[in-house]
Amino acid sequence: MRADGLARPGGGPERGADTATAAAHGRIGAHPPATDADAALLEALGRDGRASHAELAQVTGWSPATVARRLTGLQAAGALFFDVDLNDTLLGATAQALL
Repeated sequence: MRADGLARPGGGPERGADTATAAAHGRIGAHPPATDADAALLEALGRDGRASHAELAQVTGWSPATVARRLTGLQAAGALFFDVDLNDTLLGATAQALL
């Protein structure tokens, strides 16, 4: 759903790898994939991937606990993942290599 790839409900280029990882850890089927009920949640995350559970609860009409549980379920199902950009100099890296 996001242009920058932070949330790809229902698939995307990385979906196969995420599904394989989830299957290897026994997580497929434990949580339902993204549904129409998740649209508001995923849209809000698309606007601000750092939104708090309380903010997401306001948007969806769910409780913060329900938001947390659903985010955990979407992650476990491989429907939601996080792509983190990190300033590696903060970790002491002094060189970069592109392969």
